[in-house]
Amino acid sequence: MARRTTTAALAEHARSFALVVRDGALEIAAYTIGDGPVVMLLHGWGGAAVDMMQLGGAFARTGFRAVLFDMPGHGRSSGRESSLVEFLRATRVVANALGAPELVVGHSFGGAAAILGITEIALPVRGAVLISPAPGPAYYVDRFTRAVGLPRERTEGMVRRLVQRVGRPIESLDAVAAARRADVPALIMHDPNDREVPWRFASAIADALPSSRLVPAPALGHRRILQDPSTISAAVAFASSL
Repeated sequence: MARRTTTAALAEHARSFALVVRDGALEIAAYTIGDGPVVMLLHGWGGAAVDMMQLGGAFARTGFRAVLFDMPGHGRSSGRESSLVEFLRATRVVANALGAPELVVGHSFGGAAAILGITEIALPVRGAVLISPAPGPAYYVDRFTRAVGLPRERTEGMVRRLVQRVGRPIESLDAVAAARRADVPALIMHDPNDREVPWRFASAIADALPSSRLVPAPALGHRRILQDPSTISAAVAFASSL
């Protein structure tokens, strides 16, 4: 089934509504479900808030206020381009507008944003749930250059342009390194055979986080894991235990 990124798709769940959070020229489509302590859910690269809808609904049913939003250049938010820096900018803007989260949940690239959100923008969370977490943009740069067979000299030029565009070194956006500074409990769930983001990155993040638990989620792939009942139940149970 094709992803639906419309307000109507989210409105199917109890008491969800849409709003636009503005920060200069940036417009972020954000949604909330439920009432209670805020749980912020961050989707992955190429995704949208609707990807996190089932998780958000489960949190709402157990007494939390789920906050979901489309990252810049994704879904209904403005922009044609995005980056992890833009993910962090949007996360800060939404937290300021809709309330500081007690828990952050991140999928894939959103997992990297969740870790850096704790260490760089000081999200005051009591815990984090990382689902199929990616280590940051360096992995995707390497994956792309290998896939297309880009020569070393052209790779270096591409990286220089990326650094100019995002305004900081790629290495400074390494979620594994940031995890060593993120002193919060974390639940990490990942398919050991994930073909999009390898298991070794979840393992490295778990090793870096002092109070984390890594749970294998076999046969769920990179995206199906978000709709898996066991994954959703574990995330909600973890939040309730904090």
